[in-house]
Amino acid sequence: MNELGLDPLQNYVDTDTWNWDTFIEVAKQANRDTDNDGKIDMWGLATNDLLVRALASNEAALFHEGKQTLEDPKTLEVLNFIHRLAVEQVARPTEGGDWTEPKQFFIQGNTLMYPGHDYEMEDLMNEMPEYDLGFLPFPKGPSATMYHSHNTIPNYYAIPRAVENPEQLVYIWEKIYDIESIYDYPHQASFERIFSNEDDINNARRAVESFKVIEQIDYYPSLPYYEFLGELRDGVSVSTLIEKYKAPFQAAVDEVWGQ
Repeated sequence: MNELGLDPLQNYVDTDTWNWDTFIEVAKQANRDTDNDGKIDMWGLATNDLLVRALASNEAALFHEGKQTLEDPKTLEVLNFIHRLAVEQVARPTEGGDWTEPKQFFIQGNTLMYPGHDYEMEDLMNEMPEYDLGFLPFPKGPSATMYHSHNTIPNYYAIPRAVENPEQLVYIWEKIYDIESIYDYPHQASFERIFSNEDDINNARRAVESFKVIEQIDYYPSLPYYEFLGELRDGVSVSTLIEKYKAPFQAAVDEVWGQ
């Protein structure tokens, strides 16, 4: 931020203006040709692979109660947001790398924002000891009321149907974990270990106040999710994508849940 002469991004959070519009504005401001050779060599955003995060941040989904929701107004806002990132060439273009490429871009030190996870923070600090790294929640979508994090593969405890007295087992299990926490807030120990200042800690606390579960290919094995995502990230029009994919999306859900 200092090199680029940008206002601290924390200001947007502090003034409750950290949203998709300011996010895009900042990313574009950071796209620079610093050596005047006609090519961008400093980027604002490591990738436009943000569909799941954007869905969570706009309180949207691809599916609801066994139905695809590609035409839901909140979902349409998300698809148009990702489409805008693509057609306006906001993010750093891929160089043909795998799913780890955005992180590698960020570690190079010439990319301002990387959509990572808190558990990556220690690795990033080890890889980038000369940089002062910060953490922001993903910006709010236009239909959101607060910041949200996401989960795509929830974990559940289950009791086999044949077990006797399952209610008693659940009662015992709950009592085992009914302990008084020594912490002031959830994740306090890890947040205070991996984040270097109070703003980052508070941002992380904001981010985990609400998790949105986003159903995608992990739920529906036949879902053409990556084909859909690839075309969206390539700038194919949203209306074209919806017409092409709403039927196969529904078919993938019906395969799991039945008609």
